[in-house]
Amino acid sequence: MWPGPGAPGTAPMARLRLGCWIMRISTDLLTPTAAETKLIRAAAEDSEAELCRHWNGQQPVIRAEMLRALCTGACPKWPVKNRLRMAGGRVRGHLDLSGAHLAHALHFTRCVFEDRVDLTRARADKPVEWDGGHIDSILADHFSSETDLAIRNVTAAGLISLQSAWVRGDVKLSGSQLSPRGGQAICGDHLRVGGTLFLDGEDFHARGEVSLRSARIEGQLDCTHASFSNPPGHSINADHIVVGGDVLLEDGFCADGEVCLQWARVGRLRATGGNFTSATTYALHADALRAASGVYLDRGFHATATVRLVGANIIGELCCTQGSFRDPSGRALDAERIVAEDVYLDHGFTARGEVRFNDSQVSRQFNATQGEFQNDRSGAYALDCDGLRCGGDVFLNDGFRAEGTVSLTGAEIKSELNCSAGSFITPGGYALFADGMTTQGTVYLDQGFRAMGEVRFARATIGRQLVGTGGLFDNQHGLALDLTGLITPGDVLANEGFRATGEVRMRNADITRDLDFSSAQLHGREGLDGRGIKVGGRLTWKMDQPPEGLVNLSSGQVSRLDDTMPSWLPGNYVLAGLSYRPTTDGEDQVTVDQRIAWLRNTKYYAGTAYQQLAEAYRLSGQESTAEKVSIASLQDLRKRGNLRRRARKWNKFLDWTVGYGYRLHRPFLILLVLGLFGALLYYLGEHAGLIFATQGKGSNPVPANEGCLQGYPCFNPFVYSFQMLIPGLDLREATYWWPDASKAPWGFPLVLYTWLMIILGWVLATAIVAGITQLFRRR
Repeated sequence: MWPGPGAPGTAPMARLRLGCWIMRISTDLLTPTAAETKLIRAAAEDSEAELCRHWNGQQPVIRAEMLRALCTGACPKWPVKNRLRMAGGRVRGHLDLSGAHLAHALHFTRCVFEDRVDLTRARADKPVEWDGGHIDSILADHFSSETDLAIRNVTAAGLISLQSAWVRGDVKLSGSQLSPRGGQAICGDHLRVGGTLFLDGEDFHARGEVSLRSARIEGQLDCTHASFSNPPGHSINADHIVVGGDVLLEDGFCADGEVCLQWARVGRLRATGGNFTSATTYALHADALRAASGVYLDRGFHATATVRLVGANIIGELCCTQGSFRDPSGRALDAERIVAEDVYLDHGFTARGEVRFNDSQVSRQFNATQGEFQNDRSGAYALDCDGLRCGGDVFLNDGFRAEGTVSLTGAEIKSELNCSAGSFITPGGYALFADGMTTQGTVYLDQGFRAMGEVRFARATIGRQLVGTGGLFDNQHGLALDLTGLITPGDVLANEGFRATGEVRMRNADITRDLDFSSAQLHGREGLDGRGIKVGGRLTWKMDQPPEGLVNLSSGQVSRLDDTMPSWLPGNYVLAGLSYRPTTDGEDQVTVDQRIAWLRNTKYYAGTAYQQLAEAYRLSGQESTAEKVSIASLQDLRKRGNLRRRARKWNKFLDWTVGYGYRLHRPFLILLVLGLFGALLYYLGEHAGLIFATQGKGSNPVPANEGCLQGYPCFNPFVYSFQMLIPGLDLREATYWWPDASKAPWGFPLVLYTWLMIILGWVLATAIVAGITQLFRRR
């Protein structure tokens, strides 16, 4: 029994034990086994030591201490000519090469290393290679190599650690199967590789995290065909990695667990045909990624959790053509604030969950032609591009389909927004939401465009045209198309098959050129709300059937109105305050009577619309037609305007007498007729003895037929009649003569007629004064 630590003689006994151990090791190394002798001989001859299995299936054993001596050249008796090559065999014990200088190439083929291999801070001038076989683990932190390091086709039961290693050639783990007992499969944090890092091959499988944080790879990171599995966390963690070439996660690449490339700097990221599965939040997490030659998540790419590229900066394209992105409960693709030259979400692209490109910058085109976007959550976005800035075109066309809101709020598009033949399906919600969008080109919502839900371009600015020709807008119980406050120097075309079920709202829209509703169909309880609209060109309103809902153009300004009467449903349109000019050319020119009937059939009295029509005829030289319209306006005011009873009666009086000042000849004609008729009656009354002097001389009144014989002025029935009719006219006839009511049977009726003449005279005089006042007021 050995003495205790505090017993006398402890130090001498310990030295004795160490000496015995060193002697035993030295003796063992001086007497190699048959397998070791074969390896020593092969090393000296620069040949491969083939260590075949024994007849009982056991592999020849090589001691780790002896192998270390060969690898490091520690034993001069066992020289290595050029390379140490070992095929088969089992290495027993801990192969400790830490801090060693490996001057010769090392090749281990189909070997079994029972314990770990320690290359910590070792230096290698020639390649170090494992090809096939089994390794417990490799610890190569701060390892330095002037050439390649290969660990191909091996099975590793523990960690392969390359932390802070510096390999100036390639690092090859192709075809290896890494199944650590827990935690990481590869730790390559701060690894530096002068060539390519190969984690590829159909047989490569890492069961555990592969960590490459802050690694720097001059060539490529090649994970083609490989499988990475770490379901609770990261399958690959490459935050802040720098790769001079491509990162290849393609052609059968499969990751079960998050692949993290945050703040990575790569030449190109290729995940074509890659399969990314994650039970956590993200399948691919690449915030702030910098890619010098594009990112490709296309042609069979499949992700079952969020692909996140927030703040990524891509020189080249983000290509997701034929890619599949699925995260029904969240965001399928989150590329907020991304910078790229082109974005392709087209031709077979499918997304289940929100696709987000908020505040992104795309230099050339954003192409989602034939892309399919679906977000089943109520009120959620299928494609969110709020604040997108695109230097070219945005294509959501030719088979594009979105189930969920597509939002372009505040987007800036230099060329065009093309949604031709696109389908936007959000029943009861927003199908396409583009409030405040700006484009220098054209917006196409035509030729098979279909929206179920509201389409909004409120306060948008469109440089050329908004084309809705043949588009279908369906939102039966709300707004079908909202163009409130739209500004465009060009045209708005809602024609030739344009169909809206629901309200079309264009309040305060400013359209410099034409607004065309030719052959359009407006269905539903609400028609067109165009209050305050401005149309600098022509408003074409020619439909096969009038809108079912109310058409409201009140307070609008239309330079030219080109319409047909069947396009207006009587009592179903409002024109109050509308400023317009009707067209006077074309085959469908509307007559003045039709136009007056059109104005009389508005839902509410529209005085301004009458005035605008009259002014249009007046400017074209049709003064009489303009007067006819003005009279119709005042007549309509009496019938439907908000007049009190007294004002309504006065309106009617002016209508019947002077035609509101436009027919001043009427009272004069009436005066002439009444005067002549009265002259006839007074002439007959004179000869019938019914008219007598009002100032009799003597007891008996003097009859008119004898008055001029007794010193009275002679009675003149013509002058007398007109003096009675014209107020203030004194021809001295009424001073002397008056009908006698006592003379039966016609005396009293003649007196009544005289008073009626006086009253009618005042009435006609009042009408003339009022008509002249109206005339001067208009002028």
